[in-house]
Amino acid sequence: VVFAAAGCGIYAFTGPSLETLFQKYQGENAASRALVYEVPRDSPNGELQVDSACIGKGLSKALFWLTGVGVLAAMIRNPIEVDTAVLESPPGIIPFPVSPKSPPVDRSGGCLISSLLPPAPPPTPLSMALTKYHVVLLFDDRWAAISRINHELVQQQEWARTTHGVPRGLARDLHGEHLWLYSDKRLFELTPEREDRHAWSLLMNLTRFDDALEKCKGVPHQRANVLAAHADWLFRHGKLVEAARKFAEATTVPFEHVALRFLEVDKAALLEYFRCRLSLCPTNDKVTRALLGVWAVEISLAHLNELRLTATTPKAKAALESDRSKLHALLKDCKDLDIHEPIYHLLQSHGWLEELALFAEARRDFSTVILNHVSRHDHLGAIRKLADFQAAGAGEELICRFAPVLFMAEPKTFVSLLLRPQLDKVGALSVLPAVYLPRAPKAHRAEAVRYLKHVMQTHPELKAASVAATGPRPPSLRERRRRCGLNAMLVLHSVECADARAAASAGIAGGLGQAPS
Repeated sequence: VVFAAAGCGIYAFTGPSLETLFQKYQGENAASRALVYEVPRDSPNGELQVDSACIGKGLSKALFWLTGVGVLAAMIRNPIEVDTAVLESPPGIIPFPVSPKSPPVDRSGGCLISSLLPPAPPPTPLSMALTKYHVVLLFDDRWAAISRINHELVQQQEWARTTHGVPRGLARDLHGEHLWLYSDKRLFELTPEREDRHAWSLLMNLTRFDDALEKCKGVPHQRANVLAAHADWLFRHGKLVEAARKFAEATTVPFEHVALRFLEVDKAALLEYFRCRLSLCPTNDKVTRALLGVWAVEISLAHLNELRLTATTPKAKAALESDRSKLHALLKDCKDLDIHEPIYHLLQSHGWLEELALFAEARRDFSTVILNHVSRHDHLGAIRKLADFQAAGAGEELICRFAPVLFMAEPKTFVSLLLRPQLDKVGALSVLPAVYLPRAPKAHRAEAVRYLKHVMQTHPELKAASVAATGPRPPSLRERRRRCGLNAMLVLHSVECADARAAASAGIAGGLGQAPS
């Protein structure tokens, strides 16, 4: 693209190469096709310059045109998709600064028409030059520096014509980044020093917060001010969840100030603030993390209770499930904190028992998980969890603890679990008292026999003890229990099986639950 300034207009010519650049701008209305922008007043020194943008992407370019009404500043589109849309619209006009020696305009004594007319513009500059963040203008009696960010006057210096001569122009060394001011007598160098030190503040005032953060250069207080201003702007414009995330990053804003602001308007945003603060809190700050975790869980449960009461439409139900998944993520974040007891209490008191089981499982608190299933009479679920926990190496003790309840509720499923090869290490003598029930129903007795046979096969030492106990004169049942302790279960099984066979041959009905005569 080639830009050209002529009179009151600026023209742009686009093409794939310089040789074919002007071919499509021939014939009638060629000037109107190339015209990009017009101003009401031209400048006798209409300089046109293109420079890298001071903010934004590194490949962005900015165009500056010295006109009779001010300096036209516009970003050049990249890439250029339409020939007539080369500049981003609308371009900005940087007004010329008024000389400090100019008398104030008094319109009180004029006619009505003259009082309504705008004041005459200041004299047109002689020359223009660009630095990284400023536009430098040279007048007959002074030179001025204007910010390229907010188009406001930054510095203005009077020019002593008797000492320095008549000013002629400005020139910029594009290779060495030097700026020169020359007159009919002398040559001066203008050296900018730390001209970007206030760039973050100017961008923040223009609500360009992302660009402002890039200009902070790692200075803590600058970054904190930008984050706080951005969060406050989002809050005032109703973007509460986004504001909560920004407030979580702005650690200089008092916690109670933010919490009270969100508590009055939106609990969901307050919950997001707690979540973000928890994720950003240092791991060694255990007290703060514990408080944030408990508060976040409590606010989340209160919010979920409100949604559950009003979840009658598909949209409301989808919102409930979405917030419920956020609670699951929050509970995973809290699993390593020493706050499991208050969280257990909150989940149980609010009636979110499935979430209680998920939290306990994330903490590897397997006992609480099984106890939760058993308390809800979900015995099959408890047995499935025992199988999962056994794969994780934590199921043996739980099996012995909950064996009486689980065998009584689901004998076949529980015994099938015990017969798995992975559970051979489970102490059979610890499980047998729960399995052996003389007066149990037939299904339970059958499963008990199935497990006893399995124990005989996998534990030969117990089988040997049972065989040694069977003699010509077997002791009484009470004596066997006294001498062998829990081994009497296996002894009893072998003896009762023998008695059952003898009774069957004599025509007398027998069973596992009958005591031997």
